[in-house]
Amino acid sequence: MTAAVEDFTPVKTIDSKIKKEDNDRFTFEFKKTVDILENAGKNKDGFKLIGFALETDNGLENAKRKLKNKNLDLIALNNPKTAGAGFGTDTNIVTLIDKKNTEELPLMSKYEVGNKILDRYLKMKQ
Repeated sequence: MTAAVEDFTPVKTIDSKIKKEDNDRFTFEFKKTVDILENAGKNKDGFKLIGFALETDNGLENAKRKLKNKNLDLIALNNPKTAGAGFGTDTNIVTLIDKKNTEELPLMSKYEVGNKILDRYLKMKQ
């Protein structure tokens, strides 16, 4: 599974432009969406499920909780605040976590990270 499609969606939508002349202030209200990854974890029926955790605080703790709560087999954790990781770069620094092991990968291209995830997936299938 890739990053969340969207964690929240607007409560209310409108069909026309909101004119700034009519408002001094404007507030958006959002509600949670269905968690696709969690739903897949509840219904994986023997399939291996790999997720991603983009975390800025308490990354390892949050990723391990997500691994358990969403019934994942592997999770790839990264922190966009780390130099060379996250968005706007071709590299990433990822920690791969499964139910038994944690492996911190060094800075590498996102292509290489993808291959490391595929390697772990293939080992899980054995």
